[in-house]
Formats: sequence, C-alpha cells, structure tokens
Amino acid sequence: MLQYLGLVVLIAGMIIGSLMYKKLQPGEYLTYGQSFTVNFLIGLYATIISVIFYFFYVKFINTGLIQEMLEMARNKMEAKGNLSSDQIDQAMNMTQKFMSPIGMMLWGLVGNAFFSAIFALIIAIFVRKNNPDAPKMI
Repeated sequence: MLQYLGLVVLIAGMIIGSLMYKKLQPGEYLTYGQSFTVNFLIGLYATIISVIFYFFYVKFINTGLIQEMLEMARNKMEAKGNLSSDQIDQAMNMTQKFMSPIGMMLWGLVGNAFFSAIFALIIAIFVRKNNPDAPKMI
C-alpha cells in the first residue's frame, strides 16, 4: 500500500513541479521536450533521495527487514505448494543475491528511474503548451 502511495506522491510532485516551471517560462509556454525533462528530473531527484533513505533504513535502522522479506518470500513459495524444497532453496539463493542493501539500492534506482521516465512521458502530454509563434518544423 505504501508503494502505491509513493507513486501517487511522485506523480503529484511531477505535475505540480512542471506546472510551476511552466509559470516561470515567458508566456507560460512549455514544449513536450522541456516538460519531459522537468518531470524526469523531478522523478530522478525523488528517486535518489528515496533510495538513499531506504539504504540507510535497511542498513542501520531496521537491519532485520531483509531477513523478514526473505522469510515472507519463502513462506509464499511454500504456500503455493507447486515447488519442491530444492526448487524453493534454489529460488531463495537467487533472491538472496539481490536482497543486499546495495543490491536493493541499485535495483530501486534503476526501477524508479524507469517509472519516472514513463510517468514523465505521460504527464508531458498534458502539461505542455506550445508557442503558436514558434517556427514549425517540416
């Protein structure tokens, strides 16, 4: 649930930030490219801040969180009942490789940057306002 709340806050921040940036432009014109860049940078900065916070949280504040997540993953696999214990052990070994604070930080950075780009592309469609006096490209 918190993950979805974080996405809503990110999208709202991107929209508000790009609208504020548009007000600073002469005539309040903002091209699609400018809107995308502003939105992506807002998302990227938010991603960097959240990933750094999450790293410190997992590394120093709640050091048992990764172990809890691994146990939950194992319990879910066992509850499905369609995997043997060897398959579960193999899957858990792979999962553990990615569940270090550094690994989670890197995957969080890549994943959130990707979603920031997608959101920026969509938001830029609605926030842009082209200058009618600008030269047209053929």
